[in-house]
Amino acid sequence: MQNNAKIGGILSIVAGGLGCLSGLMLVLFSVFMGVLFSNEMFYNDYHTPTAEDFPFAIFAIVYAAFGVVGILVSILAIIGGV
Repeated sequence: MQNNAKIGGILSIVAGGLGCLSGLMLVLFSVFMGVLFSNEMFYNDYHTPTAEDFPFAIFAIVYAAFGVVGILVSILAIIGGV
């Protein structure tokens, strides 16, 4: 039990890196959702985008916000580990 601080720092850096990856995946997922549901090929000839399709945009924005917050917290964990 000599290097507990060093081991804790390494684990904090690893956790921060994994958190950055998960935050990045959330941001990419939200971009994918935004592109998918704003594409004209998603809607057929009988359905045009209306206000009922607005929740899809809200979901994309919320996922992007969660991803950015996750990345920021993960960067803080990396800095704390260093």
